[in-house]
Amino acid sequence: NGIEDLIITQVEDISSRKLLEKKAEETAGQFKNAFEFSPNGMAMISLEGKWLKVNRILSLLLGYTQQEFLDQSFNDVTHPEDVTKDLEMVKDLFSNKIKSYKIEKRYIHKNGNIVYGLISVSLLRDGDGNPLYFIAQINDITESIEAKEALTRSLNDLQTVMDATTQVAIIETDINGRILKFNKGAENLLGYSSEEIVKKEDILMFHDSEEILKRVEELDTQDAKNLNEFEILTYFARQGKFDSHEWTFNKKDRSKFPVQMVTTSVTNNNGELIGYLGIASDISKIKSIENELGESEQRLHFALEGSGDGVWDWDIPNGKQYMSDQAKIMLGFDPEESLTDVEAWIVEFTRRSKKNLKKHFKTILII
Repeated sequence: NGIEDLIITQVEDISSRKLLEKKAEETAGQFKNAFEFSPNGMAMISLEGKWLKVNRILSLLLGYTQQEFLDQSFNDVTHPEDVTKDLEMVKDLFSNKIKSYKIEKRYIHKNGNIVYGLISVSLLRDGDGNPLYFIAQINDITESIEAKEALTRSLNDLQTVMDATTQVAIIETDINGRILKFNKGAENLLGYSSEEIVKKEDILMFHDSEEILKRVEELDTQDAKNLNEFEILTYFARQGKFDSHEWTFNKKDRSKFPVQMVTTSVTNNNGELIGYLGIASDISKIKSIENELGESEQRLHFALEGSGDGVWDWDIPNGKQYMSDQAKIMLGFDPEESLTDVEAWIVEFTRRSKKNLKKHFKTILII
């Protein structure tokens, strides 16, 4: 009998393995594309903090070539004051307390400039759960941080000005009249503290309701009659105009005093109305002087009329004049006649003088 060769063939179905390999290749390809073409900076970092791989955006963000990154550690491009900022977070990643974390950090650009980044970090592990490397995504937030700092400086400067203005009330409200800012001047003039007022009270608390309603007659428009008190108060400001008006303010001790208040609108960057700003000055002294002058003029008027003398006042630059009732009578005019225009008065006086007998007067001229 001849010896027959025996061939044993083992056939194993590897379809599922090939499917897994294909899926793994697809996943790796997707990760590579997401890594390389991400709109944000991305990096793979070793457990010791060395750069393993960086994408093009991160290279542009910090100014280093990809090779220069590989020769450095993560800490080498981090601002010295922020190096230890995420150490506790990294510990929590290793201990599996958290899956990822996100913080703001400062980085040093190759040219020495500060770059603000919002960094998201996660820890990649193998199938057994052992740490392999970190995946970091860094978003450039330099522009927004600098804008926020500039805004903060502006607000601080504004607050400094407001606090330094101790005799002028500066009050800002929202579009409904709720008070948002109340400076030192407002505290001094009205007797309230900022803590008592801001975001708790309405600007109308300082105003006299009857005085506001009288303002409707001054506005003399049909639509003003349908407005509420705050809308009347801000009538011109809502139209983008400055409104300067005298008001009577109520103090905390319930006393009242006159103010000259300028009201204007407050808008955002899009020009949308977001509130109102009122700047009020105490005019009590001015009003007192005006009253004293008025009383003095009245007393002088009575004294002159009682003495039988007439008074004539000529405002040469404006061509206007004032003539007391007694002066009008002495010159043949009726006290009710308006004789403010000098040229018109001279013409009329000349006309009347031709018809009447001439009179003699003793005149005292004061310049």
